[in-house]
Amino acid sequence: MSLSRLSGVLAAPLAAALMLAGCTGRMFGLGTGDAETVHAASSRQLVVGDEPFAVNAAVAVLAQGGNAVDAATTMFFALSVTYPVAAGPGGGGICIARSASGTLGEFDFLPRAAARGGAYAVPMAVRGFFDMQKQMGSLPWQRTVSPAEALADAGFPMSQALAARLAGTEGIIRLDAALAEEFLDESGQLKKPGAILSNRALARTLSVIRQDGADGFASKIGGSLIAYADKQGGALGAEDFVAARTRQVAPARRTLGGMTVAYPATGTGAGAFSAALLSRVAGSTPANASANALAAARQARAGGGGATSPADFGSTGFVVVDDTGGAVACAVTLNGSFGAGRTAAGT
Repeated sequence: MSLSRLSGVLAAPLAAALMLAGCTGRMFGLGTGDAETVHAASSRQLVVGDEPFAVNAAVAVLAQGGNAVDAATTMFFALSVTYPVAAGPGGGGICIARSASGTLGEFDFLPRAAARGGAYAVPMAVRGFFDMQKQMGSLPWQRTVSPAEALADAGFPMSQALAARLAGTEGIIRLDAALAEEFLDESGQLKKPGAILSNRALARTLSVIRQDGADGFASKIGGSLIAYADKQGGALGAEDFVAARTRQVAPARRTLGGMTVAYPATGTGAGAFSAALLSRVAGSTPANASANALAAARQARAGGGGATSPADFGSTGFVVVDDTGGAVACAVTLNGSFGAGRTAAGT
């Protein structure tokens, strides 16, 4: 697994996932990928994501009786395997979840600075999805992680979506032996769509997460990450994993087009981005809505230090709706393609 980058990106906007909640039950999400896979498992279920194998894993969980939170958790861990340029245990994110009864909650687990500083962010994603799934999921935790573990261990054909996102990352991949082994061919070029990829070290990490949850990840994998960061001049410490906690707050809300929009609360780049976007879009006509949304994104990025931030935030978004009225919209980030572009040995 790749460590997340810590830089000015933490102050910059994370592309926010927005959920519409109300009596109509309608919902939409904003992802950061160029190509989205949409799957309607039934007339009342919906899964949207950037990578098809991860979408299929989430669909399967819904078919097995899981709810939206179960499927979103499954989607994240599957993306960690099939779309690791933008999602992984070393990163973090924000989710807004709506229960079948209509209760809304925000789970904020963005990567954060280590207590002693350094170049690597504290991994928050496992803790965030663990806390959300335990609180709002309906399946045993193990069932939400096992599909990703199987993909990493048995292998999967590279999707067109992953291949497109990998374009231009060769310079990052070549600097890390584990990334190079997985994604480069014998000539040192990026593998082509359809090439079989596997990552058994990540499968072992996912096995720990499946069996022991967030606490097991901190105690059994955290030591390897700390040791690697120390060798690289980082400053991760055991105290950072102990202090890693999901921030649970009520999301911000506003009315838009007769519906209630729930979006990340203030205090995060995602909240600032969402507020700016909604303010721009609120008075838009269909003809200029897209232009106004793009202007809001550029404004938020510039306000967050866009000049020094990477061209690719290493982020992706996804949405799940189940047939009980539950829904989840998430945006996750590594703060750059493959995060810091460094993989701790054995993970």
